[in-house]
Amino acid sequence: MIKLLVDSAADIAQEEADKLGITLLPIEVRFGEKEYLDGVDLLPDQFYEMLKDCKELPKTSQINPFRFEEYFEEATKDGDEVICIVISSGLSGTYLSACQGAEKFEGKVHVIDSLNACIGQRMLCFYALELIKQGLSAKQIADILNEDKLKLKVMATIDTLKYLKMGGRISALTAFAGEALGIKPIIAVVDGKIKMLDKARGFRKGCMTLMNMAQN
Repeated sequence: MIKLLVDSAADIAQEEADKLGITLLPIEVRFGEKEYLDGVDLLPDQFYEMLKDCKELPKTSQINPFRFEEYFEEATKDGDEVICIVISSGLSGTYLSACQGAEKFEGKVHVIDSLNACIGQRMLCFYALELIKQGLSAKQIADILNEDKLKLKVMATIDTLKYLKMGGRISALTAFAGEALGIKPIIAVVDGKIKMLDKARGFRKGCMTLMNMAQN
């Protein structure tokens, strides 16, 4: 049997994961001095409500190697294998933690650097489920995922510059001017990292720019 393990950056709800047979490992999120487990005691609606009122951006902590090793130990004790799909190594140290946690389970655990997060990582997880249903071996599935993940293209437009300013990505003056002019950055996950591809004036034009990029 092949088991699928995914971190919570994939935006898969616990109820959905239970139905699909996916095991979720939650990422720790810290607002100020208080820590939460993503998807456990901090649901998406709560996160965005808290984000609106926060004075500094929340921080996340990578899942440590021990938590991965603990799961791998339990999951493989009866001879099962594991496909583990984690958030991009360019965005978090979770991939390195998963590899360290898997060192004792060579041949039984296959860790996949999704080179994505959110919907991109989620799509890779659902692809893995389809491959498992086809009866492929864990090694075959890992090889296919590592090859096909390079074809995933995730792009988005940002409706507000507030959080880019809070995170120090842009200056307060740039943010003020950008908001006044209705500038909407177009971002994408490129080589596992988030990069700005373009910018548009107004949300509608931003969406049109996204559509044009998707078609090319």
